[in-house]
Amino acid sequence: GGRLVYVVINWNNFKENLVRIFMLMAYPGYHLLGVLIGLVFTVWLISKREEVRFFDSLDIVVLGLVAGSPFERLGRMVAGDTRIWMNLPVELFQVITLTILFIWLWKLEPEYRTIDWYKNRQTVARSGFISGMGVGLMGTTLAISSWWGNLRTEQLFLGIFMAIAGFLLLYFRSGRGFGDRVAKLLKRGGA
Repeated sequence: GGRLVYVVINWNNFKENLVRIFMLMAYPGYHLLGVLIGLVFTVWLISKREEVRFFDSLDIVVLGLVAGSPFERLGRMVAGDTRIWMNLPVELFQVITLTILFIWLWKLEPEYRTIDWYKNRQTVARSGFISGMGVGLMGTTLAISSWWGNLRTEQLFLGIFMAIAGFLLLYFRSGRGFGDRVAKLLKRGGA
């Protein structure tokens, strides 16, 4: 998925010779949005085939994605794809932030089902907390760090999209919904 979106976005580099799509060393690249779309689609397919709950599987996969992201950012630094802000690579901030995020989610994974806010008057919290927080906070990290160094608008918009999608997922998986909120507002307004 990540390679496919990268090829579509950079079509001018590939349209003359389609074999370049498979030449990963000569024409490297992937796009994070494509990785996320491919990841969600693959988890959905496997969940259907294996008859397991989609969000249970997605939580595990997103936790792995958050764990691998600092290494991907370190790889960018080693490859020289860095931006400097205050004499430090922006990717170093991302590595530190994503590592802290992984450690926090790892420790929170067995306990999040007991958080009262997330349970929302239910006896058992639904899975999806790790997915929502992981994607939301990864997006927030990308959006904030896109301003440092030279502005990367694509990274900014991707970060904002990921943050909104992740936090909306977290909100809806907590058992809340916009219909519930509107009903409460109307009830208060009419009282």
